[in-house]
Formats: sequence, structure tokens, C-alpha cells
Amino acid sequence: MSIRAVNWACEVCALIGVPAATRITLWAIARRHHDKTGACYPSYDTIARDTGYSRRKVISDVQEFEFNGLLFRQERRVSGRQGSNNFVLFGRPKFKIWTPSRVQGGAPCQSAPAFTPSRVHLRSPNRDKRYNTIGPCEVVTFEPFPAKKEIASSGSGGGAA
Repeated sequence: MSIRAVNWACEVCALIGVPAATRITLWAIARRHHDKTGACYPSYDTIARDTGYSRRKVISDVQEFEFNGLLFRQERRVSGRQGSNNFVLFGRPKFKIWTPSRVQGGAPCQSAPAFTPSRVHLRSPNRDKRYNTIGPCEVVTFEPFPAKKEIASSGSGGGAA
């Protein structure tokens, strides 16, 4: 374990504003860094076990770190087969703020033509009566719940006349 690598990961994440869910992956990789030799080759499964994330999420986070210049991934071959990757830490960020390598949330790319529609969630019009639907797209405003009907009391209030 390298305290220097863990401190670097904490500082660089705070400096460029890495999202909290992604920081944990970098911290887990930095925790496996050997300070004297510079070796850092935890498998994706090991990082996933350390963070509690899926293997696919860890791979995605590593790609984000590579895109932003925080680490470099070197393939290791063990007996001619792909082994775990060697991660080279202490990279300099390419950008002043965290920049995702791909479009998040289904929004169209900035370089896409103006007529490219963004993704919308399709919903059955009869599924939820509180939604107003216009065609296949849902409107995000809610109608207020109907007011509760007050129970009218019958009689003169229970007193004897």
C-alpha cells in the first residue's frame, strides 16, 4: 500500500471534481500501488470486490481515468495469456475539470446534427393516470391529487332535544 498514491488520488479527485462514485475506484487502485517498485496490477475483479461495484462499472471508470489522463493501463502477459493490467498512476489531468469520455444520460452529442432526438422514456398512456401524455412522450409535471371528500355529518350533533 502506498500512502503517497492514496494521497495523490484524494488530491487530484478534489482538484478536478471527479464524481464521488468514480473516486472510489481510483482510491481502490491507489491502495494496491507499491510505493518502492511502482507496481500496481490488481485485477478488475479485485477492484470490484474492494469497491462493491460490478466489474463492468470498474472497467468503465478505468476508461474514464485514462481519458482524463489520471492513469495509464498497460496490458500484462502471463505465459502468453492476458493477465491483470498494470496501472501507472500519478498522471497529470488533461483537463481542468472532470470531463466524461462519453455522453451521459442519453443526451445527444454536441457534435451531432441538430435534428438528432434525445432518448425519451416511453410509457403506456394508461399506466399511470397522474401523468399527462402527449403521443409517446411523457410530460414530467404532475397533476395535483384530487381533494379528499369530506364526510358530512348527519343529524343534529348527537344531543337530545
